[in-house]
Amino acid sequence: MWPFGKIEWKTVKMPLSFLDDPSAADSMTVDFEAVGNPDGPCRFFSAMYSYPGGEASFEDYEKLRKMLREVEGAHVDVELKFRNGVLRDFKMTPEALAVATGCDACRHLELVGWGINEKSAKGGNV
Repeated sequence: MWPFGKIEWKTVKMPLSFLDDPSAADSMTVDFEAVGNPDGPCRFFSAMYSYPGGEASFEDYEKLRKMLREVEGAHVDVELKFRNGVLRDFKMTPEALAVATGCDACRHLELVGWGINEKSAKGGNV
């Protein structure tokens, strides 16, 4: 047996929300939240991405945010990591976000933070 336990990855399609936080414009970040119950209790899978610097302008960033506001109800593939049957981590890739939202600009996002929570970042729980 593997000394740290058996690791399994499982892909689950979950409802996706764009968390439209006006203060994110200062850092040119976008936040997403997927919700599901892959291991029993309802979980909220939050991920923050930075919009690429350099050639990207603030106007391009604002266009992206406008497009993302209109994708409510989209579903994204979330890759879940289980160790010995217990949920440990997840991945919500920029490619999966681009497919789910139909917004090719999502492919250029860079992950800066993520977490699995019991409450929604929107406030409250299900």
